[in-house]
Amino acid sequence: MQELLPILIGMAAGAMSCRIGSTRLRTGAAVVLSLTGGFLSMAVNGEWGLGVTAMLADTALVAGGTIASVVILAVLGRARRRVAGNLLSS
Repeated sequence: MQELLPILIGMAAGAMSCRIGSTRLRTGAAVVLSLTGGFLSMAVNGEWGLGVTAMLADTALVAGGTIASVVILAVLGRARRRVAGNLLSS
């Protein structure tokens, strides 16, 4: 259950970073939010005593959730635009 929180934080970070129009800013925001989310999830889970490895593991989970969220939202957005384009051309 403790590993679900970093993934959910990553998904939220990905959803927030998808709102940014510029690709460079979106990438930077995703990196910053992943690092912040890894630190936040370590603090919430109470893994302070485990050291840097716990933070790296949580940060990797947050980054994975962020990347997955960005990819899923990009695919869904592209599919939505394709359907809307097909409806307009009919």
